[in-house]
Amino acid sequence: MRRKPNVEQRRRDLCDAAIELLAAGGARGVTHLRVDRHAGLADGTTSFYYQTRAALLRGAIDRVIELDVAAFTEALNATSQGEVDSLLSRLAEQAMRTAVEPERARARSPNGSPARRQRSARTVAAAAHRFHHTPCSSA
Repeated sequence: MRRKPNVEQRRRDLCDAAIELLAAGGARGVTHLRVDRHAGLADGTTSFYYQTRAALLRGAIDRVIELDVAAFTEALNATSQGEVDSLLSRLAEQAMRTAVEPERARARSPNGSPARRQRSARTVAAAAHRFHHTPCSSA
């Protein structure tokens, strides 16, 4: 009897494959069939999970954000409370690492248009503002 795949894991795998294709060939290089084959899955699998190309690209971008948040959270948690200089150093290192990783950098801005960069900057600024104004619990 075949085991049913974990839906969330399958979506992550498909998005990871899409991110790699974005890095290699930009947004035009991402098709459902190419993602299927890059992920080593049966033809049609990506179409089942992401019915449109726009949905697939949104899923890939959401995955990039998920990976970035996890990396920054890990950097935050690796520094004990009160070590502000060390925390800032770790966050700066993570920001630089995130910016230069080809898969994620290309996925963030496949066409690199000024309008997209401006929207991305506004999104990052809004997230930073929310993060800055979110009360922290003291341990």
